[in-house]
Amino acid sequence: MLFRSVVFAVEHGLPGHRSFNVSDRPTLTVRQLAEMVAGAAGAPSPRSVPSWLALLAAPFGEAVERLTGRPMPLTPSRVRAALAPSDLPCERLVAAGFRHVETTEAGIGEVVSWVVAGEPFSIDKVAAAGRQKDT
Repeated sequence: MLFRSVVFAVEHGLPGHRSFNVSDRPTLTVRQLAEMVAGAAGAPSPRSVPSWLALLAAPFGEAVERLTGRPMPLTPSRVRAALAPSDLPCERLVAAGFRHVETTEAGIGEVVSWVVAGEPFSIDKVAAAGRQKDT
C-alpha cells in the first residue's frame, strides 16, 4: 500500500502545489500496528509500559545518556514523541483518485512474510507486485 500510494502521489501531484498524507483507514494506534506485526509474525503481543510510568522513568534514561554518551531508548523527548497524536488523514489522497487495493493488515502480512523469508529487497519486485494488484 505504501509503495502504491507514494507512486500515485508522485504521478498525480504538481511540484510545489500538492501534498498527500500516505495513510489508511481506519486510523490505527501504534499499539494496534505492533499487534498486527506480531500476529503476522506469529509472535506474542508486545508488552507495554503505562505512559505515566514511562514519563516518570524517562529523566533517568536522559541522565544515563548524558553520563555515558550512549543513546537511551527512554528519554523525555522520546516519550513525548511516542505519546503525541499522529493522525494523518488520507482524504486528499483518496479525493485525488487513489484507491486502496488491500488492507493495512494484509500489507503488513506481506512485509512480514518477505522479511521472514530473508529475500533481498528489490524495488522492481515491489513495483511489479503493486501493478499485479491493480489488475
